[in-house]
Amino acid sequence: MIVLYKMLPLFFWHTVYYCQQVFRTYSLQIPRQVTFLFVSLTGLFLLSFFIKLSHTLWKQYFFRKSLVKNVTAYAALMPLLKKLRLQKHVSVVNSMHPFAFCLGLRSPHIYLSTQVIRTMNQQELEAILWHEKYHLEHKDSLTLFIAFLAQFLFPFFPIISDLLQQYKIEREIQADNVAIKKLETKEPLINVLKKLLQTPASSLLFASAIGESVTLESRIRSLINEKPPLPRIKKRNIIISMFSFGLLIASIAVPVHATEVHTSRQDSMMVCLEGNNCASWCKEHNTVVPYSPAESASHMYTPLK
Repeated sequence: MIVLYKMLPLFFWHTVYYCQQVFRTYSLQIPRQVTFLFVSLTGLFLLSFFIKLSHTLWKQYFFRKSLVKNVTAYAALMPLLKKLRLQKHVSVVNSMHPFAFCLGLRSPHIYLSTQVIRTMNQQELEAILWHEKYHLEHKDSLTLFIAFLAQFLFPFFPIISDLLQQYKIEREIQADNVAIKKLETKEPLINVLKKLLQTPASSLLFASAIGESVTLESRIRSLINEKPPLPRIKKRNIIISMFSFGLLIASIAVPVHATEVHTSRQDSMMVCLEGNNCASWCKEHNTVVPYSPAESASHMYTPLK
C-alpha cells in the first residue's frame, strides 16, 4: 500500500515532472504508451483475480449446496455429538464415499458421510470428530482462504505456496494430537488412517479433510513417533521471494513522493526527493517553473509537452 501510495499516481498522468535532484541532469517523462500498458496490465491482473476468486467461491457454494441436499438424519450419532457439544455443527451426508471434513468461511461446519460412519466404530468416530472440532474452533478454513488470496495476489513470492503446504500438514498433525490427548490412546486414530488409506480424499480448497492424501504420510510418521517429513521449500522460490522482498523494501525506503500540482494553465505530477518542498513552492506560486536551478541543467523538471 505504501508503494502504491507513493508511485501509482505517476501512471495515471500524461505529463509528469521529475525533480532533477533525483535524476541529476536526466530529464525523463513517462510515455503515454507505458502508462496505457501499466494500467492495462494492472486491470487484467485484477480482473483475472476477481474471476478466479468468484469461480472458486461459486464452486464452493454449489459444493456445499450439494452436501446440504444430501444431508440425512443419523440418530445413532447424536449421543456422541452431545458428548463433544457438536450437535449444531455436524451434518451427516448420504454418500458411498468415506469422507469427513470441516468446510466454511464465516460459519464453518463439519460434514461426515454415511459411509465413513458405517466404516468406523464408536471410538474411531470420536477420534474423527475431535480432529475436525479442532479445525472448526480454529477456523482453519478461513486461514486457508486468506493464504489462497496471498498466494494469488503475490505471485512474486512463490515461497507462500511452500509455506501453505507446510501449514496444512502441521495443522493436521496438531488436530491429530488433540484427538489422541482426548482419547488417551493413538489406536483409534491409527485405525482411522489405515481405513482411509484405501480411499484417500483429494485436496479440497478451503477445507480441512482428515483423509486428505497429501497429508497422510506425514501424519502417519508422526503417529509412529517419527519426525514427519514436511515439504521442502525450493531454493528457487526462496531466491525469487528474497529478491522481490528486497525490491519492495527499496521501493518503500526510497525518499521519493509523487505530488499533484494544479495551476490555472496546466496540471502536472511531480516526484520530489525528501519531502515535497519543490511541489509546495509551485503550488504556492501557482506555477511549475522551478524555484531554484538544478545542477548542469537549464530547468529543474522535465519540459511540458
